[in-house]
Amino acid sequence: MRISVRAYGFKMYEEKLFRVSENVVRPQRAFLHAADFLMHITDMTFESQGRRGGGSWKRISEAWKARKEDLNLDPRILHATLRLRKSLTRRGHSEQVLIMNRKELKFGTSVPYAGRQNAVRPFLKLTSSDRRMLANEIVDEFVSPFHYGRRRRR
Repeated sequence: MRISVRAYGFKMYEEKLFRVSENVVRPQRAFLHAADFLMHITDMTFESQGRRGGGSWKRISEAWKARKEDLNLDPRILHATLRLRKSLTRRGHSEQVLIMNRKELKFGTSVPYAGRQNAVRPFLKLTSSDRRMLANEIVDEFVSPFHYGRRRRR
Protein backbone atom coordinates (compact mmCIF):
# COMPACT_ATOMS: atom_id res chain seq x y z
CA MET A 1 0.00 0.00 0.00
CA ARG A 2 1.31 3.43 -0.86
CA ILE A 3 0.40 6.82 0.51
CA SER A 4 1.31 9.84 -1.55
CA VAL A 5 0.98 13.48 -0.65
CA ARG A 6 1.19 15.75 -3.65
CA ALA A 7 1.13 19.49 -4.00
CA TYR A 8 0.68 20.87 -7.46
CA GLY A 9 2.16 17.87 -9.15
CA PHE A 10 5.23 17.11 -7.08
CA LYS A 11 5.53 14.44 -4.48
CA MET A 12 5.89 15.69 -0.91
CA TYR A 13 5.71 12.44 0.96
CA GLU A 14 5.43 8.83 0.06
CA GLU A 15 5.54 5.82 2.26
CA LYS A 16 4.98 2.20 1.52
CA LEU A 17 3.00 0.50 4.24
CA PHE A 18 3.09 -3.18 5.02
CA ARG A 19 1.84 -5.60 2.46
CA VAL A 20 -1.76 -5.38 3.58
CA SER A 21 -3.33 -3.94 0.45
CA GLU A 22 -4.13 -7.37 -0.94
CA ASN A 23 -6.23 -8.11 2.15
CA VAL A 24 -8.06 -4.80 2.34
CA VAL A 25 -11.37 -4.68 0.55
CA ARG A 26 -12.41 -1.09 1.30
CA PRO A 27 -9.63 1.19 2.53
CA GLN A 28 -11.72 4.37 2.08
CA ARG A 29 -12.45 4.76 5.79
CA ALA A 30 -8.74 4.58 6.65
CA PHE A 31 -7.90 6.98 3.84
CA LEU A 32 -10.57 9.44 4.97
CA HIS A 33 -9.06 9.40 8.46
CA ALA A 34 -5.61 9.91 6.93
CA ALA A 35 -6.90 12.79 4.79
CA ASP A 36 -8.45 14.42 7.87
CA PHE A 37 -5.13 14.03 9.66
CA LEU A 38 -3.24 15.63 6.75
CA MET A 39 -5.73 18.51 6.65
CA HIS A 40 -5.32 19.04 10.39
CA ILE A 41 -1.51 19.02 10.18
CA THR A 42 -1.59 21.42 7.24
CA ASP A 43 -3.99 23.73 9.08
CA MET A 44 -1.66 23.78 12.09
CA THR A 45 1.26 24.64 9.78
CA PHE A 46 -0.67 27.55 8.28
CA GLU A 47 -1.76 28.73 11.73
CA SER A 48 1.82 28.72 13.02
CA GLN A 49 3.11 30.34 9.79
CA GLY A 50 5.47 27.44 9.23
CA ARG A 51 6.86 27.20 12.75
CA ARG A 52 5.25 23.82 13.38
CA GLY A 53 7.97 21.20 13.20
CA GLY A 54 10.79 23.74 13.36
CA GLY A 55 11.84 26.72 11.35
CA SER A 56 9.61 29.47 10.07
CA TRP A 57 8.32 30.61 6.71
CA LYS A 58 10.27 33.13 4.69
CA ARG A 59 9.02 36.62 5.48
CA ILE A 60 7.06 38.55 2.91
CA SER A 61 8.59 41.61 1.30
CA GLU A 62 7.87 45.06 2.68
CA ALA A 63 6.23 45.96 -0.64
CA TRP A 64 3.84 42.99 -0.43
CA LYS A 65 3.15 43.75 3.22
CA ALA A 66 2.19 47.35 2.32
CA ARG A 67 0.08 46.20 -0.63
CA LYS A 68 -1.79 43.69 1.55
CA GLU A 69 -2.50 46.47 4.02
CA ASP A 70 -3.74 48.80 1.26
CA LEU A 71 -6.01 46.08 -0.11
CA ASN A 72 -7.24 45.18 3.37
CA LEU A 73 -6.00 41.58 3.01
CA ASP A 74 -5.04 39.23 5.81
CA PRO A 75 -1.52 40.31 6.86
CA ARG A 76 -0.31 36.80 7.73
CA ILE A 77 2.01 34.94 5.37
CA LEU A 78 0.10 32.87 2.76
CA HIS A 79 -3.23 34.17 4.05
CA ALA A 80 -4.05 37.06 1.69
CA THR A 81 -7.19 35.43 0.27
CA LEU A 82 -7.12 32.12 2.21
CA ARG A 83 -7.49 30.30 -1.13
CA LEU A 84 -4.48 28.04 -0.65
CA ARG A 85 -5.17 27.28 3.01
CA LYS A 86 -8.84 26.44 2.42
CA SER A 87 -7.98 24.22 -0.54
CA LEU A 88 -5.81 22.11 1.73
CA THR A 89 -7.80 22.16 4.96
CA ARG A 90 -11.48 21.95 3.98
CA ARG A 91 -12.71 18.67 2.63
CA GLY A 92 -14.66 19.15 -0.56
CA HIS A 93 -13.04 22.46 -1.50
CA SER A 94 -13.18 22.93 -5.27
CA GLU A 95 -9.39 23.11 -5.57
CA GLN A 96 -8.57 20.31 -3.17
CA VAL A 97 -7.04 17.16 -4.60
CA LEU A 98 -8.31 14.16 -2.67
CA ILE A 99 -8.17 10.97 -4.68
CA MET A 100 -8.61 7.57 -3.13
CA ASN A 101 -8.60 4.16 -4.68
CA ARG A 102 -7.95 0.69 -3.35
CA LYS A 103 -4.20 1.22 -2.99
CA GLU A 104 -3.50 4.92 -2.92
CA LEU A 105 -4.44 8.21 -1.33
CA LYS A 106 -3.47 11.42 -3.09
CA PHE A 107 -3.89 14.67 -1.20
CA GLY A 108 -2.97 18.15 -2.32
CA THR A 109 -4.21 21.19 -4.13
CA SER A 110 -4.67 22.40 -7.68
CA VAL A 111 -4.06 26.05 -6.75
CA PRO A 112 -1.63 27.18 -9.49
CA TYR A 113 0.86 28.93 -7.21
CA ALA A 114 0.98 26.16 -4.60
CA GLY A 115 4.18 24.54 -5.88
CA ARG A 116 6.07 27.82 -6.01
CA GLN A 117 4.93 28.80 -2.51
CA ASN A 118 5.57 25.37 -1.05
CA ALA A 119 9.16 25.51 -2.31
CA VAL A 120 9.92 28.57 -0.14
CA ARG A 121 7.22 28.17 2.53
CA PRO A 122 6.52 24.46 3.08
CA PHE A 123 2.89 24.07 4.10
CA LEU A 124 2.68 20.32 3.57
CA LYS A 125 5.28 19.62 6.21
CA LEU A 126 5.21 16.24 7.94
CA THR A 127 7.49 15.56 10.87
CA SER A 128 8.80 12.05 11.51
CA SER A 129 6.25 11.83 14.32
CA ASP A 130 3.49 12.82 11.87
CA ARG A 131 4.60 10.08 9.48
CA ARG A 132 4.46 7.48 12.25
CA MET A 133 1.05 8.70 13.40
CA LEU A 134 -0.25 8.66 9.83
CA ALA A 135 0.98 5.12 9.23
CA ASN A 136 -0.45 3.99 12.59
CA GLU A 137 -3.80 5.64 11.84
CA ILE A 138 -4.10 3.72 8.59
CA VAL A 139 -2.91 0.42 10.00
CA ASP A 140 -5.25 0.78 13.01
CA GLU A 141 -8.19 1.24 10.65
CA PHE A 142 -7.21 -1.92 8.78
CA VAL A 143 -6.60 -3.98 11.89
CA SER A 144 -9.43 -2.78 14.16
CA PRO A 145 -12.25 -4.66 12.40
CA PHE A 146 -10.31 -7.89 12.85
CA HIS A 147 -9.14 -7.13 16.38
CA TYR A 148 -12.30 -5.62 17.84
CA GLY A 149 -14.91 -7.28 15.64
CA ARG A 150 -14.55 -10.64 17.34
CA ARG A 151 -14.92 -11.59 20.94
CA ARG A 152 -11.70 -12.48 22.61
CA ARG A 153 -11.29 -15.94 24.05
CA ARG A 154 -10.27 -16.20 27.67
